[in-house]
Amino acid sequence: MSFSSLPTCPDCVAFAVERIDGKEISIYSTKRGSRHWRYLVSENFDDSFVPCFNNPGFFRTGFFCLDYSGTLGCCVVNDRDNNHGLDWKVYNKPLKQFNDAFPCYLVECNGNLLLVNIGPIGETVGVFRLDQTNKVWVKVESLGKHMLFISSTSSCSAIAPPNSQMENKVYFPRLHKDGKGVLFYSLDTCRYHYSIRAQQNNIDAATNFYDTKEMCNSTWIEPNWSQGSTPTDQDHLGWLS
Repeated sequence: MSFSSLPTCPDCVAFAVERIDGKEISIYSTKRGSRHWRYLVSENFDDSFVPCFNNPGFFRTGFFCLDYSGTLGCCVVNDRDNNHGLDWKVYNKPLKQFNDAFPCYLVECNGNLLLVNIGPIGETVGVFRLDQTNKVWVKVESLGKHMLFISSTSSCSAIAPPNSQMENKVYFPRLHKDGKGVLFYSLDTCRYHYSIRAQQNNIDAATNFYDTKEMCNSTWIEPNWSQGSTPTDQDHLGWLS
């Protein structure tokens, strides 16, 4: 499942997708202030679309979902009565270039929809951008000043703070077993490292996930400093009305 924006935003939409069986895809959506969930069952032709366990990504006007072969599904939530206001489609041109045995993650970054593909035990890391016109994945060589944070429950991007040396990196919900810090992959060095301090000491990680510990069901959270450190009662209203 995923959100279109911060849950405290008045127009935030919650979205979820699941495969009931080989023939059906179930889609759910609700908007802050709504009393009910919208629900749609879509026929899964040829049993071809199997939604990944990883969360969907909201991009521009729709929620994008990835299946295990790299094919994309997209759901646009609107106020029309047809299909309960849920327009679901699977791209006719398959984007199959990935092995379905290993995880992929969707994340919006700098106006693009990105896919992070992980190889066997992390031996390879590939970042790809969706070409909206041709519906193909294009290899990304650099993230510039941006950094990515990925996990199965949430993925996000951000501009690295000045002089932080965090830019052009992909951060994982993994820790070194000896406590050296959070694991990240640098697109500059094409290697893994553990924390900025470890990198400055020229301590490199192994070339895969060996000697790392995955923090299962971990979630990346971006603080909303503008509202202060303590939520107000108003922040929790709307979803339960």
